[in-house]
Amino acid sequence: MPYLRWIVAFALFVAAFLNYVDRNVLGLLPTTIQKDLYISKREFASIINYFLMAYTIANLRSGRAGDKLGVRWSRALFVAWGTIANAFTGIARSLGQICGLRFMLGLGEADRYMASPEVGSECFPISVSDRYWLLFKAPAIRQRWCSWITFDKTSNYKK
Repeated sequence: MPYLRWIVAFALFVAAFLNYVDRNVLGLLPTTIQKDLYISKREFASIINYFLMAYTIANLRSGRAGDKLGVRWSRALFVAWGTIANAFTGIARSLGQICGLRFMLGLGEADRYMASPEVGSECFPISVSDRYWLLFKAPAIRQRWCSWITFDKTSNYKK
């Protein structure tokens, strides 16, 4: 079933795309988040730092998880973990809650760079692997789309 591999590739692309959207929205809404949670700029920076700390730790360990569990199970586990953490971030009402949930989200997002190349090498023959790599390795394209989407939806700019 050659079409199945493209469904998997598209699912990996969507997961990466949502990761970029999530990061951009947090960076575009610091004043709104600070007002809602009554936190300072330094406390807002700690939210981002917790995410980056967890992301770094998970990057060091996610390859081992992929080797032990296999690409499918490890990717499913990391995506589920990140999705649950992201969903609960929306209901966080204190600095401690949002820092903890962003830490959990950082743990869930790190597997993408470990699992996606392995998926490409396992699922795609060499004759079409270049198209998969374009889809997977197009962060500039994803960042532009995500920036446009998040800026357009969150901006108060009037023409």
